Amino acid sequence: MGADAAAAGDFKAAGAHYGRIVGGKPPFEELALLLVEAGDPAALQIFLNTKLQVLGPNDKAQSTMVAAWLTELLLDSINRDLLAAAGQHTPAYNTHVAQLRSFLSEYAGVLNWATTTALLEGYGRLEELEGFAAAKGDQEALLEYLMRNKDGATRALGVLRKPSVGPQLVYKF
Repeated sequence: MGADAAAAGDFKAAGAHYGRIVGGKPPFEELALLLVEAGDPAALQIFLNTKLQVLGPNDKAQSTMVAAWLTELLLDSINRDLLAAAGQHTPAYNTHVAQLRSFLSEYAGVLNWATTTALLEGYGRLEELEGFAAAKGDQEALLEYLMRNKDGATRALGVLRKPSVGPQLVYKF
């Protein structure tokens, strides 16, 4: 079914089908490469989303890798929206930002802190970084991250003013 959809050029349907394949036949890498080469980022995103949903609790490494890749794709879609609209916040941009925030919140337990913060920082998504830290329940790591950056002190003060930040953390920073 996935091969038929791919042959017909329906890579989104192929991605949805391929994402449900377990057992490694055909291998994940082969399927991902097929969708990358198809040049349809939405199909690749569907494949990775579906794969992430079917991975079991024992597949932590692959879940983390797939989630990081999805984070990169979501960030790239936001960047493409901004470039296409000359920096304006269009409805597509707002939709992609909402998708990213929802994804970071839903998969905070799967995402690697260092990788995700590096991606978010690289794309200049500090609000989403704050949301990710809140979803991970790790305001201290966020504050340490902000304090290491040259313009982070002002943002750190903003985080410290939030009611969700306990007094022990306020006194520490």
